[in-house]
Amino acid sequence: MKTRALYHVCLCALTSVTLLLAGCSPRRGADSQTVTAAVNAISTRYSSALNAGDLDSWLSLWTDDGIQLPPGEPPVVGKDQIRARNQGLLDEFTVNLSSTSAEVGVAGDWAFDRGAYTATLTPKGGGRTIPVDGKYLTILKRQPDGSWKIHRDIFNSNVPSQGLTTAPSNKRLKLPGALPSREELHCLAGQSRTTAPSPCACGPCARSLSAIR
Repeated sequence: MKTRALYHVCLCALTSVTLLLAGCSPRRGADSQTVTAAVNAISTRYSSALNAGDLDSWLSLWTDDGIQLPPGEPPVVGKDQIRARNQGLLDEFTVNLSSTSAEVGVAGDWAFDRGAYTATLTPKGGGRTIPVDGKYLTILKRQPDGSWKIHRDIFNSNVPSQGLTTAPSNKRLKLPGALPSREELHCLAGQSRTTAPSPCACGPCARSLSAIR
């Protein structure tokens, strides 16, 4: 009698778990699809805001304590620093950025977006357009209102390091793929402030420029 009762208890418990899992799976899948759509929308707004030179709209996609991790420089912590870093670049260059997501993952209140991007930077004061080619990994965080925002963002060049390249005497040594200084950006564009306009002599740095994402 006890054995039969125990059997029924176990059977009921197993049935309950099965029904619970069956009920949760569609909801979990639906949530993943919803989050993926939200992440893709943020990626689209990320590019369109930079392309329009709209720094405020771009910053609205970030959490207040967001961190940007560009190549060749320390982490950029918080919206104020992120604004300061990118304001100067947008003041001097017109950006045309396009990104393609390769993978979106969701885990509770966290999500990530991994992909590749291409872009061009065109000096507003004249000069040749600078190509950008790289990859990124963005971590997003769900907000109390249910929306998603960028919390961490890292990006770098697709061009492999080729060692240090010796630049002209008025330029620093740089590692290909590292973030160039603003002076080097002007050099790349043929608009050097310290010398007469001339083609850049920085070797492969033009191919590996990763100034923005």
